[in-house]
Amino acid sequence: MNERTVPPCSRPPLFPRTREVDFVVDAGGRLELFEAKWTEPPDLGDTVNLEFVRNAIGKSRVIAGGVVSRTPNSFPFPNGFRALPVTELDNSW
Repeated sequence: MNERTVPPCSRPPLFPRTREVDFVVDAGGRLELFEAKWTEPPDLGDTVNLEFVRNAIGKSRVIAGGVVSRTPNSFPFPNGFRALPVTELDNSW
């Protein structure tokens, strides 16, 4: 009896990676985009999905966005998003 062997797959099948943001706030038809991160402080790499979604839906539709994290102070990223302390969520930024 002949046995037929199948070589092991060298890599898993590729699936398209989805991009998403954690929170979207509709502010009168324009959007605010937010990511939530445990890190302290967040870095520019934490805004990758924010940037992707902003470009996908149109920059004119996004009025603000940021990375909510355990950072002690708010600060801007070069791409226009902000790092936001979780303690400032109830304040207007």
